[in-house]
Amino acid sequence: MCQPKCAAKNKPIGTPATVAIEKAHFYEKKSSESFDQKQSYLIKGDKVVLNDYHRGDEGLFYQVTFFGKKTVTAWLLASAILIDE
Repeated sequence: MCQPKCAAKNKPIGTPATVAIEKAHFYEKKSSESFDQKQSYLIKGDKVVLNDYHRGDEGLFYQVTFFGKKTVTAWLLASAILIDE
C-alpha cells in the first residue's frame, strides 16, 4: 500500500513542519467535511510532524503531532504551517 503524500509539497507523512503564524489554533475533525476550532493553539516557531491531510470545503488541513510538555495530535490549517525542506 502506498503511503499518503502531503498535498502541498508531495512530501511523505512524518515530514517536519514549523508553525508560521503567531497563533495556530488546533481543530477537531467532527465529520468527513467539518472541523471545529479548539481553544488550544501553537505559537510561531513551534515544531510539528505531519501525520495526514484533508482537503475539503473548508480548505486544506494537516493532522499534526506536537511534542511539548504534552504530546498533542490535532488538525491545523495548512496556511498556518511551513513544511521544512
